[in-house]
Amino acid sequence: MSSCVSTWPLEPDRRSEPEISQLSFSLEERLLDTVSDGVEFGNISFSPDGRHVAYTVYPQGLGQGARKMVVDRQAGPEYDWLTHVQFSPDSRHWDYSAKRGDSYAVVTNGKERQSPGWTYYSLLSGACDGPYIFPVDMRRKVIVNGAESREWDDISIIEMSDDHRRYAYFGRAGEKYYPVIDGMLGEPSDRDPSLPIRGTSDLMDSPMLSKSGNHVGYPVLKADAAFMVMDGRKDGPFTLIWPPVWSEDESRFGYFAQYQGKQRAVIDHQIDDRFEVLGWTPVFSRDGKRVGFVGIDHDKQFPVIDGTRGPSYGEVGQITFSPGGEHVAYVACDSAKPQHERGYLKNAFVVLDGRRQNNYDAIEYLTFSGDGRHFAFSARSGDRHLVIVDSIELMYLIRDDEEGLRASAFGLTFSPDHRHLCWYTYSGNREAAVVLDGKIVDRSVSLCEEPRFDKDSKHIGFGVVKGRELWWKVVEVH
Repeated sequence: MSSCVSTWPLEPDRRSEPEISQLSFSLEERLLDTVSDGVEFGNISFSPDGRHVAYTVYPQGLGQGARKMVVDRQAGPEYDWLTHVQFSPDSRHWDYSAKRGDSYAVVTNGKERQSPGWTYYSLLSGACDGPYIFPVDMRRKVIVNGAESREWDDISIIEMSDDHRRYAYFGRAGEKYYPVIDGMLGEPSDRDPSLPIRGTSDLMDSPMLSKSGNHVGYPVLKADAAFMVMDGRKDGPFTLIWPPVWSEDESRFGYFAQYQGKQRAVIDHQIDDRFEVLGWTPVFSRDGKRVGFVGIDHDKQFPVIDGTRGPSYGEVGQITFSPGGEHVAYVACDSAKPQHERGYLKNAFVVLDGRRQNNYDAIEYLTFSGDGRHFAFSARSGDRHLVIVDSIELMYLIRDDEEGLRASAFGLTFSPDHRHLCWYTYSGNREAAVVLDGKIVDRSVSLCEEPRFDKDSKHIGFGVVKGRELWWKVVEVH
């Protein structure tokens, strides 16, 4: 299978590429387990190296009654409830949380130990024992490293940094909502601080931590005003606010807020009152040196890139920067009454570095290669499902179902050497297919582990369900 990328690529990014994980996976295709007939199963997890698999069996029916976790063909004890298995990055260890009656447990490498409450996080890193959620009648406590919080009437989702050393959540006490950062209380809100963000969700969203945990942001909502607290500095007043985001290197941050009747972008504490904006958040390049968002002027929309207004369109969709920030692309359409297909813009085109590309019936995902030299997106043109790479159309044949649902290309991923592209998709009957450089290389009942390249770009590996068989599959890249 030859490379799918063009010999006439974009200019490469001048800034350094992100590091590629050196973790490889097994190149041996193998049947890891076969589930017994008549037993419902789900909650499937493959280890990063592809050598181990875990899943939950439900003797009384999917999601019903007592259940067991099976890891490497070994079934564990029965529980009333349990989470999915999480493997360590080196695939040597695993754990999950479980509940039986009024008692809680964490099972690590097959050994059960009692825990003070329920946790959704893996404890394998050893950086933090918890957080656990412990019910007290109709109230809740949070327990971290043996220290108990006060009793709360309700708590939000608990946010944790990637290294599991910091945590944050909202705790409700009566009509007050307190941000709790590493156990310390911040200024409370007088109303649910996640309502402008989550709409009708049943769970409160938490304060936001950057990936490293070095930065934290949360809203404070008073009776007639809203504020954003970023690393202890308070912005506002606003009418509404949306969640903050950081650039990947965490050098910059931004969010949207309603200010003096208009939705504005707030970048590094500064309100940009030149443009009324749309959407949820601004978009940064990885190094934070570039920023983009969508502006609106009456019935026209336009991209704003690095503070400069671009051309006007009927609608502007997602904005994407290349990894080094040298290139930028976005989706747009000319129609005065834009239409959408499953949330994606119809009758649209891509604008790449200011140059308009071909029109398609629908456009979905945009991505660049790691060196910024190649650009790809998925689209539909009539009955053709396409991925366009450097303006070359790769067609993959997937049957639609009777309702006319279209097969999307998910997880567009360039190889580390930037010469190949893989993705996965589902047909109308939910059959999964893995596609490499435009050719379908595997079909299965369900895809459980997204296809990924090894560090040498010579293979892709992924986990699948075929009937009642759980397979680790490997496809050679030519």
